[in-house]
Amino acid sequence: MIITKKIPNVIRFVPDVRAIVKTDGSISDLNDQTVGVFEDSRQVFVVDNDFIVLNSLNQSFYLKTGEPFFNEQRISKVDEKYILTYIKKTPRIYQVYLKHNRQLLDEQTKSYGQHIFGDLIIEGLGNSESIIVKNLRLGNTICSFKISELNKYYNESKNYKLEVSEFAGVYSNVLICSFSNGEILLLDLESGKEKVFFKDAKVRKGLYPNEENNGLYYGLSHSTFIEIDINNCIIKEHINLDSELKKLGQIPVESPNWLFISTSFYNEGLYYFLTSDNSVGIFDTEKKKIIDTYKFKFEGKLTQTKSLQLYDNKIYCLDTANVLYILE
Repeated sequence: MIITKKIPNVIRFVPDVRAIVKTDGSISDLNDQTVGVFEDSRQVFVVDNDFIVLNSLNQSFYLKTGEPFFNEQRISKVDEKYILTYIKKTPRIYQVYLKHNRQLLDEQTKSYGQHIFGDLIIEGLGNSESIIVKNLRLGNTICSFKISELNKYYNESKNYKLEVSEFAGVYSNVLICSFSNGEILLLDLESGKEKVFFKDAKVRKGLYPNEENNGLYYGLSHSTFIEIDINNCIIKEHINLDSELKKLGQIPVESPNWLFISTSFYNEGLYYFLTSDNSVGIFDTEKKKIIDTYKFKFEGKLTQTKSLQLYDNKIYCLDTANVLYILE
């Protein structure tokens, strides 16, 4: 793996619309050619072939004209089908719009959450007391699950606090979610009850379905690779990667492993990941091993890798100094 290009002054890379947001407010294409400029740009998405930019206050504008896309509403989430907004009033008003025509579907004074799968939106991250699933199209709540129900697995502490770190997806009416200490819950959305709770999964995030959509989910996090069969509610593979990470970090065999995978995402049989020492790597889910790595050596001592994305078989890595690296 090598760096083929570096682009400075980048705030965000948006592969869905093949655009780069820069610190001066300009929006560039993947060849670093400017397609428009809007002061204080922070994010960009496309509606009906028009670039819509968000500023640092989450206000939205047309890139070409500078006219508002929404007037009073500020955008918190843009999905393939839906846009989530909020209005800064007391109490704050949260709304759901269809993306293609900006039709208002629903509004309430409580946040909807940020995870959308099809027509379902899920809330309950962090220190929330419940996982709540709502159908955006129908406007009804289909499931509400109290996280404290899982405390029965922790007899040593009745006050054990479980916090959801990621909602990974919905398969066959089952919600897959992981927790901050590495547990994984399969939640039946029809009954509102747990199907299975993997207390010792050791995967905090980075769960993805495989391409066949057959109920197999992979996970890569910290120092663990896992394969879960959703249909049969079992863990098929559970692999500790400490030895491979030690080799990557040149850590002596007899020493504890201090290197861990901080960010990962899955695409076509491969996991792309960042580590705690500013390395980027590729893990093969069939071979069950790391097949390629690259170690960044930044000039600034405080510079760290920030985000990792994939587009057109190229890896895009952004650092905290606003430099976007393209690797192949």
